Amino acid sequence: MKPRSSLLTFAAYLLCLILSAGAMAQSNAVLSCGYNGNGEIGDNTTTNRSLITPAYTIDAVKAIALGHSHALALDSSGTVWAWGYNTYGQVGDGSFTNRTVPVPVLNGVKAIACGGYHSMALMGDGTVMAWGYNYFGQLGNGNTTNQPYPVKMQGISRIKAIAGGGYHSLALGENSTLYVCGYNYFGQLGLGDNTNRSLPVGNASGVVAIAGGDLHTLIQLYDNRVFAAGYNGYGQLGDGTTINENRFFPYADNARFIAAGGYNSFVVQQNGTVLGSGWNAYGQLGTGDYANRLSPTLIPGAVNIKAVSAGGYHTLMLTAGGKALATGYNSYGELGDGTFIMRSQLLAVKNATLIGSIAAGSFSSTLLRPFTKSLATGLNQHGQLGVGGTAPPAQVTTLRRMQIGSNILAVSTGPSGHHSLLLRADGTVWACGYNAYGQLGQGTTTDSYAPVQVKGPNGVGFLTNIIAIAAGNFHSLALAADGTIYSWGRNSHGQLGTGDTTDRFYPVHVPGVTNAYAIAAGGYQSLALVWDGAISSCGYNGYGQLGLGDTTDRSSFIYNYSTGFSLAAAGGNFHSLGIRYNGELEVFGLNWNGQLGTGDTTNRYSPYYESGTLAVAIAGGNYHSLHLNAVGEVFASGYNGDGELGLGDTTDRHNWTYLSSLSRTLGIACGYNHSLFFNVYGTPYACGANANGQLGNGSTANQSYPTFVNGAPGVIGMAGGYGHTLILTAPHLMMASVSVSPNKIVGGTGTTGTVTLTGTAGGGGVRVYLSCDSILATVPAYVDVPAGSNKATFPISTYGVGTQTAVHIYAQHYNYVTATLTLTP
Repeated sequence: MKPRSSLLTFAAYLLCLILSAGAMAQSNAVLSCGYNGNGEIGDNTTTNRSLITPAYTIDAVKAIALGHSHALALDSSGTVWAWGYNTYGQVGDGSFTNRTVPVPVLNGVKAIACGGYHSMALMGDGTVMAWGYNYFGQLGNGNTTNQPYPVKMQGISRIKAIAGGGYHSLALGENSTLYVCGYNYFGQLGLGDNTNRSLPVGNASGVVAIAGGDLHTLIQLYDNRVFAAGYNGYGQLGDGTTINENRFFPYADNARFIAAGGYNSFVVQQNGTVLGSGWNAYGQLGTGDYANRLSPTLIPGAVNIKAVSAGGYHTLMLTAGGKALATGYNSYGELGDGTFIMRSQLLAVKNATLIGSIAAGSFSSTLLRPFTKSLATGLNQHGQLGVGGTAPPAQVTTLRRMQIGSNILAVSTGPSGHHSLLLRADGTVWACGYNAYGQLGQGTTTDSYAPVQVKGPNGVGFLTNIIAIAAGNFHSLALAADGTIYSWGRNSHGQLGTGDTTDRFYPVHVPGVTNAYAIAAGGYQSLALVWDGAISSCGYNGYGQLGLGDTTDRSSFIYNYSTGFSLAAAGGNFHSLGIRYNGELEVFGLNWNGQLGTGDTTNRYSPYYESGTLAVAIAGGNYHSLHLNAVGEVFASGYNGDGELGLGDTTDRHNWTYLSSLSRTLGIACGYNHSLFFNVYGTPYACGANANGQLGNGSTANQSYPTFVNGAPGVIGMAGGYGHTLILTAPHLMMASVSVSPNKIVGGTGTTGTVTLTGTAGGGGVRVYLSCDSILATVPAYVDVPAGSNKATFPISTYGVGTQTAVHIYAQHYNYVTATLTLTP
């Protein structure tokens, strides 16, 4: 057995999010971070990444899976793609050569799974194919020879789910029977002995979900009880001991989802909280310490969770609203927080919103993000809305679709700017609007009414491998996955960080910055966060907005270590904001209108720390600021002459003031003199100046309270400029209904249910999750609505009863709907 070296990850603020499910939408983006020495990130390099990085494009991906050091993806056509470590043939392309970009392996597949060093595929006919490491018989083909091509598991058919353990394999039949094969030295097959199996063997019945750890197994029964078997040296079986078990013993009740990692176990309960046990030397349980747990323990901060993926030494969790959280070992950046610091509490993966699926490997993480589109409203005299046309309207008052393809990860525009930047999932940057200083990166000064791809340095090729963007008033920044920065546009105050004040019409590689993990742009200043948490800054400093203790401009990025460890930065027109590791705000620069929230109007030339804020997001406008705390509350300070603080009046505030009209807010942004918000339901709101229709509500009247923005369901990002707004959406397919036919059963004869969507499923189909509140009826764990359809049916098994009773069938996809079934003797 090939041993693995030890390691794990990060900490602490999250928002309660709403119920959703793993939509399998078309044009999905595969994003990864962490160790990449074997090419497991799939970006055609072997460079480790501490921020999520796009893999080479695979169209319409609907599922992902990770082994210890290799990855699989399944697209909507049923093709499996694989990449990464391949010493045992686990990529499945017939070779034993590592692959740094995805290669197609197998067609006709409807589900995928990875073991430690082997791969599995559930075929459309209900059979299972497997390939890779087979020393213990985990491929289930009757021998122990490694296989670089897919081979058929013998003796099983009509399989509906598969899972891989470290060196064993699991399959779940349509009759809810568990089949197992492979390594069994610790009893992880649950057969009552310790003998390896090279052919699948039937085991437990009544099983609805399966999960394999390195050396142990979890199963979930129809009544939502969870059982565990196998190695228990760290308490991963959750029975309060470290004694191995070769039969399944009770682990927990009331489960919705189960996950098994290297040496730990997790159960997502019906209420969205999470229990965990087992090895915790690297903080992978997320308990806030590094002590192992021998019994299931409630994980702090894990609320409204719908899925968990446990890697070797780190753990990912996915909230119902699509936000990815991480904790544990982080030496290779697998937590995706931009650092390499180990964490023992959950913290959000940076740039990871509206995620559909998560997968954790030994030292890497992969996320799947669904289809997105970008919308814009407001001032458009330079084409900054990107709606195209030879003579576009000077302004619009309702949202319009930008002329750019899907898979947009981020949008940005300066607080007083007239150009827009967009980052696509393939790592390219696009720009539109005002271009007098070359801020569109085209080598010209000609405005563009539609987004154009930003060119590479000296106009050669195009910018690629970009993971973040930031727009100032007249300059642009891009952060590459290797921690370097590109800049272009106006450089009057040195804001490009190039050591001079010469404008650039193509992107230039900023000298002296090699370890950045986040960027921000103010009006005429640029900010970068580097791996050790320092804030580095350059550009205009007339009001102290660089935080260096003076008012001298800088034309090169200057590191400021006095800030301590910072997690985020934002630039207003003439002021700057940051968030320290403990949620404390740090503010500096112009404060004439109280935009620093310090209770006065005194400028600050060095960072001023505001304790007790517990901030998770910040935004700066012209003369106002916003911050968001860990429970979704928004606070505002500064100029309010146009109602941009959202407090119902036009009176300035010098202290941070709570916006009581908003709740469960997930994102914030500032324009020049307007503010933008979206909540956990993806619903957008805006307030402030509206002379150009930038609030997107169909009028040009200012609003002093947050008002609903029309036409943008499923918002996941926003940006505000001088008089325009950009919105990034990933529209939801809501559940319309679930029905049962017949809805009254006499004597327990069984029935059928139907789920209906409000729209038609895209190219990858849609998965709807199912549950029942009684053991008197059972339903499958999920049903897939096929591509192009809005309906799917599923079987319901019922049991005889002594007295008439009612049970409830639940369907979940971004919302819950219920059907009632009456059972009669």
